[in-house]
Amino acid sequence: MISVDWQTDLADARRLFGRRVALQGNVDPHVLLGSESEIREATRAAVQKTGGLGHILNLGHGILPRTPLANAKAFVEAGQTAPIMAPAQTGIAD
Repeated sequence: MISVDWQTDLADARRLFGRRVALQGNVDPHVLLGSESEIREATRAAVQKTGGLGHILNLGHGILPRTPLANAKAFVEAGQTAPIMAPAQTGIAD
């Protein structure tokens, strides 16, 4: 497993390491200070970039102290409901 921060493009990391290496990361923690729609969009984009398989979704540097609880909840719910593509759909080689 490789953990990446929010400045690393997950799609690039997935292409570089393939599906045999799990990725952990990487939504910008500042996104959780925005609107619920921005949170859901950023979360789903992170999952989509990895195909969702072999990916542990989290924040690039942890939650900021001023993050509203409702926004943290929206992040978790968005991650739980994000569509996961079948490996053949991702175009990512092993």
